[in-house]
Amino acid sequence: MNHSPGGGASRAELCGYARDCDAAVERLRSQGVRVLEEPADQPWGERMARVLDPDGNRLVILSVL
Repeated sequence: MNHSPGGGASRAELCGYARDCDAAVERLRSQGVRVLEEPADQPWGERMARVLDPDGNRLVILSVL
């Protein structure tokens, strides 16, 4: 866990690749994970979404277009 200069703890943001970003997000959503950013095509050639797990950690899910 990272700690901010002010002494408060900050959560991690992890990046992971999936074969199908949309399917991965739907599976996580069905398990109660909160979707912060819906899957969208990115200009650098990937599809990306952001989710928030129950512990407050963010996960960036990517797939190659």
